[in-house]
Amino acid sequence: MADYLLKTENLSKVFGKGSAQTYALNDISLHVETGDFIAITGPSGCGKSTLLSILGLLDNPTSGDYRLCNRNIRQLSNYQKSHLRNRSLGWIFQNFNLICDMTVLENVMLPLRYTKGISAAQMKKSAIECLQQVSIADKANSLPSELSGGQQQRVAIARAIVQHPDILLADEPTGSLDSENAEQIFQLLQKLNIGGMTILLVTHARELAERCNRIIRMKDGQLCDTEPMSVAPDHNSLYRA
Repeated sequence: MADYLLKTENLSKVFGKGSAQTYALNDISLHVETGDFIAITGPSGCGKSTLLSILGLLDNPTSGDYRLCNRNIRQLSNYQKSHLRNRSLGWIFQNFNLICDMTVLENVMLPLRYTKGISAAQMKKSAIECLQQVSIADKANSLPSELSGGQQQRVAIARAIVQHPDILLADEPTGSLDSENAEQIFQLLQKLNIGGMTILLVTHARELAERCNRIIRMKDGQLCDTEPMSVAPDHNSLYRA
């Protein structure tokens, strides 16, 4: 039996009422298995970010079923969904969403402040380990404004993985970066995936999507097709000069 971390059936999201109804998502059925690295692609306005928001428990579907980590999401209270989101999901955004008056270390520690039973020393240790993992530990005491875009996104990734989530949700994480920094961030995501992290990546960049192990294409709120890559990503390329 497949190990589904996430599964939706006939998921829809409708805005407006009556003749003004608009389907942002229409009858979405998909599954995500442990260790997947999935790219979600499609034109602007096709529903990619809406889908990711629902999968990430930031929004609710109008209809359909959604199971995450063996939990039926539609049966959970807001508190239970918040707890599941904080425990099981990590988020990376295009615009980093770092808190400007906090240091890099404080930004990465922030999710841990909502975890019971963890000391300040443990929080700091975990945050530093994640900063080391994304090669930005030397900037721990810097403010976000002192970092480049690529460096800020590394910090955002460290913050997203500090609680060891089951799934990493990345909404256009390279969208505001130049090509060199975009490549570095994508390679970092590949390394996390090699280490066992399950990743859902929303991207407009086809050249990046084709290096994931599966592509989900969307148009007008619907899935066009799901394409498993016929050739596995070349992970050895990460270590070439």
